[in-house]
Amino acid sequence: MGTGLSLERRIQIGFGIAVAIIVAVGAASLRSTDATVSGAHWVAHTLQVRAELEAGFADLVEAETGVRGYVITGDTSYLAPYRFARATLSSRLRGLRALTADNPAQQRRLDSLDAAWPGSRLGGEPWSRSPWRSLPAR
Repeated sequence: MGTGLSLERRIQIGFGIAVAIIVAVGAASLRSTDATVSGAHWVAHTLQVRAELEAGFADLVEAETGVRGYVITGDTSYLAPYRFARATLSSRLRGLRALTADNPAQQRRLDSLDAAWPGSRLGGEPWSRSPWRSLPAR
């Protein structure tokens, strides 16, 4: 025999190579699955942040609509959406801060959003500083 390896040894080497290939494919598959699961986690996280932002935006639109109705008509029943939004927006912002705690850029954006909302830190209603309409009795 010119190769010097017995048939049994050739089979063992072939089997070892096949096992090594299977282990390598399994490791690559495991790594790919881990990356996919991690990506899915971040997609779900992003969707959760976006849903919270959209709910907050809808509250702001309702609040603005209610204030506009009050300013036009003087009817305090229009202020219910504004009062609801004022009560829920601080908890929404806290939730968004918790969701984006790992991202300083988003935290800065939340700071500017918090500062832009008139009811967030001023304590008074936005129309209470208006010379045309005073704060309604509750």
